[in-house]
Amino acid sequence: MSMGIRLGLRLLALSLSFSIALNSLSQPASSASTIQNSSDQEALRALTEKFGATIAASDLEGMRQLWDPQSPDLGARLRFYQRAFTNVRVEFVSLNVTRLEVTGDKAVTHLTTDERQLDKRTGVPRAARDVFHGSCRALEWVKTDAGWKIEREYKVQDALAASLEAAASDQERDELLAKEQALVTDSLSDALITGGHQSQMRGDYDKTLRCFRLAQAVSEKIGDLEGVGDALNNIAIVKRAQFDYEQALLAQQKALAIFETVGVKRGVALALEGLNQLYFLLGDHQEAFDCASKSLRLYEELVGDGGRH
Repeated sequence: MSMGIRLGLRLLALSLSFSIALNSLSQPASSASTIQNSSDQEALRALTEKFGATIAASDLEGMRQLWDPQSPDLGARLRFYQRAFTNVRVEFVSLNVTRLEVTGDKAVTHLTTDERQLDKRTGVPRAARDVFHGSCRALEWVKTDAGWKIEREYKVQDALAASLEAAASDQERDELLAKEQALVTDSLSDALITGGHQSQMRGDYDKTLRCFRLAQAVSEKIGDLEGVGDALNNIAIVKRAQFDYEQALLAQQKALAIFETVGVKRGVALALEGLNQLYFLLGDHQEAFDCASKSLRLYEELVGDGGRH
């Protein structure tokens, strides 16, 4: 064997030995990183579920402990939940962690639930709907010396509702809805209704009606008749406030017909209550009295059966 061949073989053997040594050094580091990431994911999943548990228990102090004390959003979010916990009890029908991403000392999780929003005093649903589906809360986390803590939290449907309301055209709204199909549930309609109520409190009736009509359009898109009825009920309230009694009566009667068709007792009671006020304003006191009597009877039945109809 020539000297050149022998030298080549030795260099090849040396190269292989060097590569094996490098691999043996890199494997433990890679394995450790994988283990750490898995550990972080397990911790974040448990913490996200714990956040859901604090909502179900109306546990403001337990929620506070999950937050980073340095977060600029902490005060506002705790005040939001404090107001909510005063009057509302949230009951989760299902609860799932649907997103979990870790990047260094930052992470994002999504808590997606089907839930009931019940009056804390009576136990009756606060809306015409019994269960809201696919409600998604985003949690942004930071890793601190005390472990993973919440930096920011918000309802994903609220963010989408704001984008829909701000969209410049129907085409832009359709593109948003197509892009975020997983979020297009009755919880999105509810977020739009809530946004409308906030605008109404500020006296911005144009924006209020835009939100309510968007809620109606979303509900029609997903075949949610309860949502359509709820949107029409709210449109009627705005039209009544604008002294447009003809349009208010039309919307209220449509809402009543829908709630009667789908058999939503609370929706029927709400629509009858609205009709009572409209007929009174129109001077038809007998019709107003009849609607009020029917509405009161339905509310009494709802309290008796826990509001599940």
